[in-house]
Amino acid sequence: PAVYHWKGGRPRPGDTVLGIGDRTIASYSDYIKGLRKLGQQVEQWVVVRWRDGQTGQEREASAWVKYRPLSTYIWSVLWFLQEMVIFAVGVRVFWMRPNDDSARLFFWLCIMTVGAFMGGYHWTEIVVEPVLIYGFAAFAVLVPIVSLHFYLVFPRLNPVLVRYRVAVLGALYGVPMVYLTVLWSSML
Repeated sequence: PAVYHWKGGRPRPGDTVLGIGDRTIASYSDYIKGLRKLGQQVEQWVVVRWRDGQTGQEREASAWVKYRPLSTYIWSVLWFLQEMVIFAVGVRVFWMRPNDDSARLFFWLCIMTVGAFMGGYHWTEIVVEPVLIYGFAAFAVLVPIVSLHFYLVFPRLNPVLVRYRVAVLGALYGVPMVYLTVLWSSML
């Protein structure tokens, strides 16, 4: 965006980033590590190297590192407020009916949805923070699972769930938890 200042040009869509500061970028992991390092270089010029996607020439320029403008968060704040209204409904329903499976699952679904939304909408911010990206991965994997579980108990219990509760819940949560464990392991 034009709000970011560059000396000597700037990369365009289709260009390939080759280096950020003293870090060579050969893969997406290198790019993430380069972004993480930028957090220590706010209010400084950093050299960026890239290959022009049209000419194939290697180019270099300096970028002024700064935090994102607050205006980039307006839609996120509005969406978050909308999610908080739904979350408040979930809290109220759970508060009024704490022993009701559908109320409990709706409450958990609200938590998962808010976590997945915040992580998905701000992935460029959280991808540089390992603790946050692990949490987002869990929220993202669990949203459809908790949603399906909710629909198995609301508006009434599904007969298959009643008859094979352990098997259904084992399959419903077991496979995604194995996937999540493998995903987290690969993220290390």
